[in-house]
Amino acid sequence: MASGRVVIPANSRHARLVPCGIGEGLQAKVNSNVGTSSDRAIPEEELEKLRVSIEAGADTVMDLSTGEDIDGSRKSILAESTVAIRTVPI
Repeated sequence: MASGRVVIPANSRHARLVPCGIGEGLQAKVNSNVGTSSDRAIPEEELEKLRVSIEAGADTVMDLSTGEDIDGSRKSILAESTVAIRTVPI
């Protein structure tokens, strides 16, 4: 970590996070994508995708939500997740 070749992403507001290292010399990481859109915004489905992703071994989850109530969607995903959640700025 001191050399900058490994990071341990952790948000202090992510109460359920089980941290993992990402970087050189570590195992490959698996990312999964979830998120609502303006065409389909069913938060319960996204939480189910999150649960399945974690059960399948995802190390991180990318929330690509663009639908209504993005903040609410992200808060519920963060509250349910034990892995790092990443987002893309809109």
